[in-house]
Amino acid sequence: MLQWSLQLFFVFFFEGVGNAAQSTQIQSTQAIIAPQSQANPASGKLDPVKPEVTKLAEVNPCASQANKPVAPMGMVPSPQANDVELLPHRATYSIALDRNYEEEDIVEANGQMTIQLAKVGDGWAIEQKSTLHIYYKDGSAEQVLTTLATYESMDGLKYSFNARTLRADQEETISGDAILASKGGAGIVTYQQPDVSTVQLPVGTIFPTQHLIYMLQAAMKGQKVVSNIVFDGSSETHEPVQVDTVLGASQDPKLALTNKDLLQAKKVWPMRMAVYAVDSNGPEADYEINQHVLDRGIIRDMTLDYGTFKVKAVLNQVEVFS
Repeated sequence: MLQWSLQLFFVFFFEGVGNAAQSTQIQSTQAIIAPQSQANPASGKLDPVKPEVTKLAEVNPCASQANKPVAPMGMVPSPQANDVELLPHRATYSIALDRNYEEEDIVEANGQMTIQLAKVGDGWAIEQKSTLHIYYKDGSAEQVLTTLATYESMDGLKYSFNARTLRADQEETISGDAILASKGGAGIVTYQQPDVSTVQLPVGTIFPTQHLIYMLQAAMKGQKVVSNIVFDGSSETHEPVQVDTVLGASQDPKLALTNKDLLQAKKVWPMRMAVYAVDSNGPEADYEINQHVLDRGIIRDMTLDYGTFKVKAVLNQVEVFS
């Protein structure tokens, strides 16, 4: 999505694509805000309230999968020595079908997505909205609308998420709060929707914005392979996922954009992420994400590969916040 990295947040959107063949056209959508948010009278904006989750003592660490390479925690750059400064911004992307296999019913897909990253108090607030038009071989078409709002504390210990996907007469909402006992420690998730439930997070779990920072730190340090357990709330099983990332050598950004802040970007890193269920023993990933990320954390482009088809998002415009 993301948003794996920030892209792991995109999983909410692309899961809608993956299930879209069972849907028909929809006409409208509604706004969504981060869970436990409240209005700020001074600014007129919504300020996410940091989630409160208890009973951490009941969390039991679980072992990571044995049949896939898992990097020791020491290989992951420490956020305490953070040399990555994310750039608050609003980015607009065009979305298109990148490759369609013969057995897939989808013949075309296009749309637009916006992602806004802003500092809010002692955390990061992210809002993502996307509209996708899908066209099928039988001549039918549909529209998928997705909105996602999240809040993640700067220390990486607290995370709130609220996502809504609308397709035809179907509406899916996922919301909840997560907290880690400590950096590198275990944690717990409390879901409010679609059902009230709790999920334990294993030792080493991180949230999406921290994952983005870790990936950039690892790339700057010249690491080639990094593995993490990441929770972003998007999995249909409500569980964290294993993300194995191959980091390529830095490249010239070659941006066709004139924004002066972006022109200061000196490097872009290719990142290829394979996403697995934590308890998966198979060699095949559930899906893969190929992306190029600027040194300030802005995604230049991203291709999500589900095996039967690929969808690509390309950066068109960026508004940088002061």
